Amino acid sequence: MEDKIEKGIPFPCRGKWNKLAQEMEHGDSILLTSQDSLNLMRAFRNIYAKEGIFNCVSKKEGEHHQSGCKLVRVWKRKVNKSKKQVS
Repeated sequence: MEDKIEKGIPFPCRGKWNKLAQEMEHGDSILLTSQDSLNLMRAFRNIYAKEGIFNCVSKKEGEHHQSGCKLVRVWKRKVNKSKKQVS
């Protein structure tokens, strides 16, 4: 078999937060505990920081009734590279 360099093959998705970040589409959101939201935002940074295509935004939304954990909503959003603005 001849060695052939291939371009554009995506890296395998490792970890639950990376997988979740890749499965989300522009405008999707998810409600998480504050620690889980940090894990998801870190995954966004790891996956999309270099490309600059997507990023995320978050907002605190209260507390979980039983556990008392703070809840945070995280959205995936597309970055408009030509104007360096977020849509």
